[in-house]
Amino acid sequence: MMKLSIDKYKFIPIIFVLLTILFNNNSLIVGTSLSNESYAFISLAVYASIFLILTISNGKTVINTKVFIFIIISLLCLLVTSVLNLDFHINHALIAFELLQAAIVVHFVCYEDYIRIYVKAMTVLAVISVVMQLLISIAPSIISFAKVVYNTQNVRFYSFFLYFRSTNEGFRNYGFLSEPGDYQHYLNLALLFFLFFYPETDKKRWIPIALTITVLTTFSPAGMVVCLFIWISYILAYSKNIKKTILVIIGGLLFLVIIFSIESLRNRILDYTVLKLTGAKTNSLEIRISGIMAGIKCFLNSPIWGNGFTKGTEIMRQIMFADGFEYHQTSTTTGFLAFFGLPLALLFTIPYVRAFIPSKKISRLAVLILIFGILFTINNERYVWDLPYYIFVMYGIKLMLLSKERLTEMQQ
Repeated sequence: MMKLSIDKYKFIPIIFVLLTILFNNNSLIVGTSLSNESYAFISLAVYASIFLILTISNGKTVINTKVFIFIIISLLCLLVTSVLNLDFHINHALIAFELLQAAIVVHFVCYEDYIRIYVKAMTVLAVISVVMQLLISIAPSIISFAKVVYNTQNVRFYSFFLYFRSTNEGFRNYGFLSEPGDYQHYLNLALLFFLFFYPETDKKRWIPIALTITVLTTFSPAGMVVCLFIWISYILAYSKNIKKTILVIIGGLLFLVIIFSIESLRNRILDYTVLKLTGAKTNSLEIRISGIMAGIKCFLNSPIWGNGFTKGTEIMRQIMFADGFEYHQTSTTTGFLAFFGLPLALLFTIPYVRAFIPSKKISRLAVLILIFGILFTINNERYVWDLPYYIFVMYGIKLMLLSKERLTEMQQ
């Protein structure tokens, strides 16, 4: 029987990474026709099938015992929350499905390969989205060639398969995702990976510039803030030349001056970033703060095992209604705390953050800024049911175990 060796067939890691990026439940490629439940069942079946084919083809497979224990503990925490709250909502099972899929990906794809493929894929998608934004701005008639689709929330988009354009906010770059806030998150992770994890021999200077420009085209306030944090952390971590650092800062300021000198861009930036952040134009900031506070209050109602999805949602809905807002929860961390309690929130947050801390020694200030940026971006949108989130949780666990093993070896 022919063996499908991972080492021999380099396309296998590529398939895994592209599946996790393009065909997750935030992607409009699948999000226009599948509910979260349908997506979860189908994707788990696909990943499990790939796992079985590769395992049978290559013979026995060795699963990391400590990673396996982490998965079991996580699943038990989910089960306890469901039983104690008498809440067996499908969304609890969805997390279990996402966790199992993430374990399959991490089992077959090493972190270095995942990072390399992720950066390349996101760079290609970034270039495509910016080019499409420019083309449609220059020749709006191109829209007539697009297919009109609706996402699961019945929001209308023009579809070009790898690029989707909102019919309401056409000038904002959605990329292939359902929200500009989601797109900036994926882009900023690629930027972070490139600056802190990418091999120096493979680095191309235009890539971080392309990713940064694409983040700006989303007009996402959070995206711009996180992007700034990443660059500041990078400068603090690796710049040995003070003059060079000053030149980079001056260059960034000049770029902003040029952008703001273009009236149409200036007005849009003010409308969707500065005024949005201050609440002067919309109540978006107030809604987000209310959602975070509602999550915290809900968590305090049952801090250990959480309230479950059904009860937790209702509690937060009532709190936000009392504040004068409709229910809108966009925080990943407070979502975990409110729904599933402190133990599971820690299990799914600490490893995630660890996955983005470079192994190279950098200043503590640079690390702190990086951590703040990571926590900021995951609490701009809710990624409780996002497959890539759990993939990075699993990689974070492996990195934590590796660090512990190295420390043990040094002490012996």
